Amino acid sequence: MAAETGVVMIVDLDEAWRHLKQTNPAPNAGDLYHAVMEGAVQRVRPKMMTVSAIIAGLLPIMWGHGAGADTMKRIAAPMVGGMLSSTILTLLIIPAIYYLWRSREVERAPAMPAPRRKLVWVGIAVAVILAVGAWWLWPAQRAGGGNLSEAIQTATVGDYQFEILGKKSELHVGQNTVEIRVTRDGAPIDVGNVSFELRMDMPGMPMRANAPLEKTAKPGVYSGTMKIDMQGEYTGQAGYTGPKGEAQKTFTVRVAQ
Repeated sequence: MAAETGVVMIVDLDEAWRHLKQTNPAPNAGDLYHAVMEGAVQRVRPKMMTVSAIIAGLLPIMWGHGAGADTMKRIAAPMVGGMLSSTILTLLIIPAIYYLWRSREVERAPAMPAPRRKLVWVGIAVAVILAVGAWWLWPAQRAGGGNLSEAIQTATVGDYQFEILGKKSELHVGQNTVEIRVTRDGAPIDVGNVSFELRMDMPGMPMRANAPLEKTAKPGVYSGTMKIDMQGEYTGQAGYTGPKGEAQKTFTVRVAQ
């Protein structure tokens, strides 16, 4: 969408430039400025109508709740941001760059270039600020690790108590390191093979995350990593199989961004 509206803006600017060259074979910087303004102004109403319609359709998704709402919000949020940034790009940045490009082909009016050049540099500065802000706010894939002392979930699985620990009190999108401590009456105990997985069953988009756990040197402590691709409310399942039998327990786990 941003590329298409940008192309249409350039087409309108080119049409205004051709019209200027036909009516004035030797235009100056002031003539170019008015031609760029004339071409850009033709795209204001269509662009604003398009952006308003798309954002109006996405806002209910951004405010929605229920099954799959967190997933849909992650899809809608970049679209809203993209429409806002494309509006600035189309209506401010592209005309400013076009003016700079065509200004090499015209005679410069002595008194006019300074304020207009300032306007151009303001537009470029806005573009740089938007790019830096987007890079800064973009959620990076955070690696887990560190001191696993925060309880994510506790559950009774068969005759044993499972305490699922992480670096924080909740799992997050990306790589997570988890640790499960198995106890019985407060004493750590080894139960064989321990498993922990998450699932979110959405129509047409089932999400799964599994943590292959390995026994550590400490009694009753199992550790592993799991990669989660999407935030939301998952169904967690922890269990064990081994000489002491087998059992499983399901519970709700919240995954944050």
